[in-house]
Amino acid sequence: MAGRAPIFLALTRSSRLIGLPYAYAVLMMMICALPLIWLLSAWSIAWACVVYVALRIASEYDDKAVEVFLRGIAAVPATQGRKLWGGDSYGP
Repeated sequence: MAGRAPIFLALTRSSRLIGLPYAYAVLMMMICALPLIWLLSAWSIAWACVVYVALRIASEYDDKAVEVFLRGIAAVPATQGRKLWGGDSYGP
């Protein structure tokens, strides 16, 4: 019952920036703002609209996906065997 209560949903929702969770907003800034600065093209604004809609849909599906991906990368660092074997090898 508590999972459907409006007050519970409002208090457990992640903080948002421009309608996206912070992790998605930072991802959008990297994907959209940097090409706009580098290319100085009006097409970058159209690209930003497409990326915003895609990230908005993705955040409605799962708003913690980017954070989980970043935690997974940070938790499992690359090993020296990655160059040799093409993947992590922890065996002898």
